[in-house]
Amino acid sequence: MSFGHATMLQREQRLDKLRRASRAIRTDATLSWQNAPFSSTLPMYTLLRRQQKISIKGGWNKEFMLPMISEYSQLFGSTLKTSGGIGTGVVILENSGDFPSFPILTITGASQFTRVINDTVGLGLSFAAAPPSPITVDVATHVATSGGAIRNDVINFTDGWPYLTSGNNSWRIEGPGSFTVAYRDSWG
Repeated sequence: MSFGHATMLQREQRLDKLRRASRAIRTDATLSWQNAPFSSTLPMYTLLRRQQKISIKGGWNKEFMLPMISEYSQLFGSTLKTSGGIGTGVVILENSGDFPSFPILTITGASQFTRVINDTVGLGLSFAAAPPSPITVDVATHVATSGGAIRNDVINFTDGWPYLTSGNNSWRIEGPGSFTVAYRDSWG
């Protein structure tokens, strides 16, 4: 990639901005774009970090190479999808991507006998003890939190971790309580 500059000062300012933007020292950087192969209006993103030092070459018009790496093997839709509060019945959630999506579940009013299930993949989240209300479970990281405290002590780790496969997914709750699902479409 290369770009022209009107003055030497502008060139140096742009190169400094590129160096600073690519550091991602304290957290991952977000690379976002519109993905034309799937849909011209579908915004996507991935989280990444600089893998190696940036390489800048050339005379007046500079060319640069920025090696990046991501801990994630998938690309994410920019839109966070959420379900309403589900207490009884079944809700259908759609992952428009072609790769599993790992949701964040928020469960309210649950007991030790509550289980949140995705019937499409045959996996559900259950509890080893009565959880505080509300409790938030990040399926990707396997971490449960409530009131800012980690509460993995109430999760039954022998049960599955429900995720959204591509296409429609049928979700329900067994036992007392209600839940919401927050997720993003995911492509591999």
